[in-house]
Amino acid sequence: DQRTPLPFVFLLGNHSSGKSSFINHVLERRVQNTGVAPTDDGFTIIVPGKEDMDQAGPSLVGDPDMGFSGLRSFGPSLIHHTQLKIRKDLGVNNIILVDSPGMIDSPTDTMANMGPGQVRYDRGYDFDG
Repeated sequence: DQRTPLPFVFLLGNHSSGKSSFINHVLERRVQNTGVAPTDDGFTIIVPGKEDMDQAGPSLVGDPDMGFSGLRSFGPSLIHHTQLKIRKDLGVNNIILVDSPGMIDSPTDTMANMGPGQVRYDRGYDFDG
């Protein structure tokens, strides 16, 4: 497998902790949506480029030049919760930023604290790999 063309920074934290706001600040451009409630449920890989373009996870993983083909080992659920954003005119052009979905309570903790009639929600993919 090929490595990523640039070093990357992976942002991990609770939902609404400022990950996307930090990205927008560093890039000096609004690339990610922000809000108090969770704004997405997937991973966004942001790279500098000559034009603005978005690609779905399968295209990203299938591109050998991007260096993310190793994500295949995590299965289609993760791949379909991943997207690539190529952006021009960024404040920083020598790194890749990866915005993660906000962390939520683990299913075990959630199940233990659930009352009758409550439904457990999860993202549909594991981080275990």
